[in-house]
Amino acid sequence: MVRKRRVQSWPEVEAKMEIGLEELDKVVDTYAEARKVSGPERALEALRFAVYSRVDRSQVGETFRQIGCVAKSYAKVCRLMSNPRCGIEVPLALSTVCFCIASIFFSYRVVGQDNYRHFNTVWAIMAANGFFLVMYIIKEIARKWCDFMVLAAIYDELAEYACRETCC
Repeated sequence: MVRKRRVQSWPEVEAKMEIGLEELDKVVDTYAEARKVSGPERALEALRFAVYSRVDRSQVGETFRQIGCVAKSYAKVCRLMSNPRCGIEVPLALSTVCFCIASIFFSYRVVGQDNYRHFNTVWAIMAANGFFLVMYIIKEIARKWCDFMVLAAIYDELAEYACRETCC
């Protein structure tokens, strides 16, 4: 008795051939989110499932190589963006300080030298407002730096795992 092989239709063959850049991006982002929420074991299981369900068995090594390249480039971008000078926070903090100093100077000119008590109140309010705003900006810089460094570490871990899967 001769068994007939089931012939796959063209969309099934095309879907299992190669993974596109958008799907690679989605797989890497899914891994990073799963890694943050549920830990490395669950994230690796989800990554393996995503890769093995989307590509043919002969393309798995190439797909993991591509995932490793994408993860390495994301890690580089995260390290670059963790630099506070690359964001808007430092110029915002400096402009806030300049705005507070200019406000104090102009309010002194408007109030004049006759009414020191009102000027001291306005000066204290503006200085406190500027101080708290600058402290908030510094806190946001630190939070952004931590988030980007954690993402860079996750992407490095993914690139290392993808390299191990490719070599095996």
